[in-house]
Amino acid sequence: MKRKKILFTIWTYSWGGGAENILTNLVNHLDPNKYEIDILEYYHADIKKEPINDNINLLPPIVDSLKASKIEKFYKMFLVKVFPKILRKKYIKKDYDLEIAFTKMIPSFLLDYSKKTVIWLHGELNKHTDKRLDLLLQKKYFKKATRIVTISKYNQELIFKQFPFIKDKTVMIYNSFNFSLLEHKANLMTLDQSEVPILLFLGRLDDKKNPLLLLEVAQKLKERNISFKLQYIGVGELLSKLKTSIKVLHLEDCVEVLGFKDNPYPYIKNSTLLVQTSMLEGFPTVFAECTYLGKPFVCMNVGGAYELSDDNKCGYVVNDMNVIEFTDKVIKLLQDQKLYDKFSKHGMQNVQRFTIEKQVMAFDKMIDSMK
Repeated sequence: MKRKKILFTIWTYSWGGGAENILTNLVNHLDPNKYEIDILEYYHADIKKEPINDNINLLPPIVDSLKASKIEKFYKMFLVKVFPKILRKKYIKKDYDLEIAFTKMIPSFLLDYSKKTVIWLHGELNKHTDKRLDLLLQKKYFKKATRIVTISKYNQELIFKQFPFIKDKTVMIYNSFNFSLLEHKANLMTLDQSEVPILLFLGRLDDKKNPLLLLEVAQKLKERNISFKLQYIGVGELLSKLKTSIKVLHLEDCVEVLGFKDNPYPYIKNSTLLVQTSMLEGFPTVFAECTYLGKPFVCMNVGGAYELSDDNKCGYVVNDMNVIEFTDKVIKLLQDQKLYDKFSKHGMQNVQRFTIEKQVMAFDKMIDSMK
């Protein structure tokens, strides 16, 4: 049987984020006798190396953050939006049966739309934060793509409101998780148990993840004499501002910035609650991971949060960036042990919906439908 040659493009495959983790889990479980897989990242961050199987080929990145000058970054950003074929000619040498943009915007600009193509949406398209030119280009490539993949009902409903013309070629494929590997990694290190509950933020320290808002929650908790420790795991452009704000607000006694952790799972296992204040998400990987480890979460209403919370049964979803409501939900879970245990147990059961076997079956079905 002739193998189908597939190219996955992604914004970065070296930052250690959720989309990279999901892509790694998927390609490592696809049948190597059916698929020949290459991965091309636009931006190489050199923070984490994904553990891909030997049969998967990682191509040289288009922009290497360690080597590229500001001029090179600007020039290539211009090319990818206006003349993407120039970059394709230099960085994509093979002829593929199928090309898949695994994240929105730039990875989708790089596809060859004369072939079968898929745009896989992991996050929302937002007219307030995404640039107008990028949104116009995304609309253009949506029209050309063979299939659009969404990863949650919430994500799908939003995209249909913005781009109703894509309904007939859209499929929903839930993210999946390698739970056995996750459990193994969680047990690789034993951390000292804290005398107070640990609230854990895990993600990039940037505007979309909105980590500074949690400091307002920390202030409210202190005002109400709640004992806790807030830990941040992640790096990003807001790192310096976050550290400064902690000092200005006199929160050093209850807030820790731990930086990037190649294996964050022992920290999730050692935590009490996951707390996320993201403004934009697709299908938040970390919520599935924390509930598998028996940890409830409190988050803002983003992406597939309601689906992952199973309608507020294993995590609380807060609307409208409401700091007071967010704080109240945290306190409720910290002070009601029966409720906490109920959320923990339900989360471990609910997350079993998102197995790699189900995602691979859905992927194979989509590929077969495109023949």
